[in-house]
Amino acid sequence: MKETLLEKYVLQQLDSAEKKQFEQFCQDDESFQQEVNLINDIIIGMEHYWSKKTANKITHVDKELHTEGFFERIPNSSLEQMLINGIEATGNHELSQTIDQVEQELVNEGFFEQTEPKTKTPIIRLLTYVVAAASIILVLTFGWQQMTNTVNPQEQFASHFEPYPDQLSQAIELELSEQGFAGNPDEINLKALLAAMDIYAQGNYAIAINDFTELLQGNKVDQAYQLNAQFYLGLSYLADEQPTKALEQFAAFEPIKNGALTTTIQWYTALAHLKNENIGLAKKQLMQLKSSKEYQEQATTLLENL
Repeated sequence: MKETLLEKYVLQQLDSAEKKQFEQFCQDDESFQQEVNLINDIIIGMEHYWSKKTANKITHVDKELHTEGFFERIPNSSLEQMLINGIEATGNHELSQTIDQVEQELVNEGFFEQTEPKTKTPIIRLLTYVVAAASIILVLTFGWQQMTNTVNPQEQFASHFEPYPDQLSQAIELELSEQGFAGNPDEINLKALLAAMDIYAQGNYAIAINDFTELLQGNKVDQAYQLNAQFYLGLSYLADEQPTKALEQFAAFEPIKNGALTTTIQWYTALAHLKNENIGLAKKQLMQLKSSKEYQEQATTLLENL
């Protein structure tokens, strides 16, 4: 059952009921989630391989086809059909060699050692070859169009980044209101954190950075709000166009599995990588978010734009 869902996930054929079941498996079965992550990593690995090889390959194939008069011989066919015919003309032997070359490149770069789990299902091994073959066909079929459509990471970041709303102040205000006759020993620090959140909500991110940093470095934040303060500090850095420092704050959440902010951290981590123009790392986060409920739509849309 799970392998069937994995295959449909790869082929993007999951219906709404299967998507819910797939997401539930990801939440309940850590080994299943690892296989999903591996699938995403393999796809990203293939994109990494082609980012280095595609331009020269397309230029070479284009010259060969022009030299052989391929385009002149089929003037009325669509570009897609002409390229498919050209691929078929190269023969299955060359395709097999290219697939072997792709795999060897990934082996040499340590890709499989970094991502393979201890046990590997047949779908994982099959996926390596399927993606390799599909990459060759897709690149040769649509390469001329795609190579002219350059991605602007800064534009994509600006289109998708929205500051996360203040969801902390209400909890702080509630705690302050329940201090009782004895008072709250943390009242001063809680009010300082509340003031920092107010500055964040107003969009004064540079000042918010200073306030959050002072509170955290001075151990003035109650342990219950420690991670929240780091989260909003990271968001302030990202909104202030300091993505590297934002990533340093988000890294504190890496050991936490299935936390309340896990998917939200992944989303803003992807945006921080995008702001840093590291599209590969951004895609890795977005591929994982495709199986989440909260950010599935945004992640899918941004992946399509990249």
